[in-house]
Amino acid sequence: CWITLYDFARYAELEMAFIEEQKSMFLTLNDFDPQMQLAKVTKRGTPGGEKRVEVEYDGSWYKAKILEQKGNQARVFYIVDRSEEWVESDRIRPYEPETFSKGKAVEVEFDEEWYPATVKRGWYGLHFVSYDGYDETWDEWVGSDRIQSP
Repeated sequence: CWITLYDFARYAELEMAFIEEQKSMFLTLNDFDPQMQLAKVTKRGTPGGEKRVEVEYDGSWYKAKILEQKGNQARVFYIVDRSEEWVESDRIRPYEPETFSKGKAVEVEFDEEWYPATVKRGWYGLHFVSYDGYDETWDEWVGSDRIQSP
């Protein structure tokens, strides 16, 4: 089994969305093969690396990754401050970001002001939006901190 360039690009895309709430792009040109083999898999593990989750801490939910599991506990890595701790499994939930449906009217923050927009596509908590009254050159991917229901 091999890790391909495409596998690596997909992993980077998910990491960018989860950690930075940004949309990365991957493209090969001409005869460059996206299935080029980068490395041979020598050890079985979790496909795609550590599991992306949210962990409850002091009444709030934070993005984290499960690094290791033992019984009813998991060692987690918090994205926000890069710390680690062992937590009970009842403090862990799947990472399921809010996704607005295609065509949904929303407001998007741009330069400290909120503008009406329409969702063209949603993916992993990111949204590709079209600003109402502006041409497609203004369309962009936005993270959860820049989008809300009107």
